[in-house]
Amino acid sequence: MGTFFFKNKFIFLNLCIFIIISFNITLSNTYFELPLLIALLIFIVKWDVENWTVPLCIFVWGIYQDIILGVSLGYSSLIFLSYFLLNQLAIHLGIYETKNIKFTLFLFLSIFIFIIEYLFIYYKLAIHLPFFINFLPILIMILLFYPTEILYSLIKNSYEKIR
Repeated sequence: MGTFFFKNKFIFLNLCIFIIISFNITLSNTYFELPLLIALLIFIVKWDVENWTVPLCIFVWGIYQDIILGVSLGYSSLIFLSYFLLNQLAIHLGIYETKNIKFTLFLFLSIFIFIIEYLFIYYKLAIHLPFFINFLPILIMILLFYPTEILYSLIKNSYEKIR
């Protein structure tokens, strides 16, 4: 029964992420980026560590998103896999269930990725972009962490009650 639940959850998550990535063309704007929402979902979900198809699927989601958005192949995969790696690290360290520590890890990784991306754009491409406009999507994802965590917990608890 446990493997049946995992397979259904995994298929449902794949479908949700596929739909979110497909809506990237029409719904993304300057203030709300769907790739960050996918990264948030990847970080919040407790993945099965014994199933090696999960990192492969996350990599394929990133490639699919890069093709849709027209950015360098591997950019989204790297971001998605870094959130997945941090998720697995939190699970192995036993701090996955502690929401405040998990939020702090998410916050630090999000700010680290933003700083690296902003410095690359500023120094390598010599483009001067406003700091606040670039930081706003990260800030929105940070603010959506707890509501998304609560929603995931409610869905997970309802599945556990059914079992």
